[in-house]
Amino acid sequence: MGAWLKGKRHQFILATKCVGQTGRKPWNQGMSRKHVLDAIDASLRRLGTDYIDLYQLHMYDAQTPIDEALDALDAVVRAGKARYVGVSNWPA
Repeated sequence: MGAWLKGKRHQFILATKCVGQTGRKPWNQGMSRKHVLDAIDASLRRLGTDYIDLYQLHMYDAQTPIDEALDALDAVVRAGKARYVGVSNWPA
């Protein structure tokens, strides 16, 4: 996807997500600060871009305090890695 997007990034709104398992270690999943920050950096590398338009927590993770997850999303936006953040597949 990153190779295809090269040179046309400005033509698209790019969205991606995190929370799913990306490795065998316990910290390679969920919405912990470590996983959220690691996951966006990996997405940016794979996509060959320096920002995501919409970055989402894909599933709710009851093991991580919501304040920790929101703080991580705030850090992502403040660092300029995402313009907007959100959630998907969360219970009402």
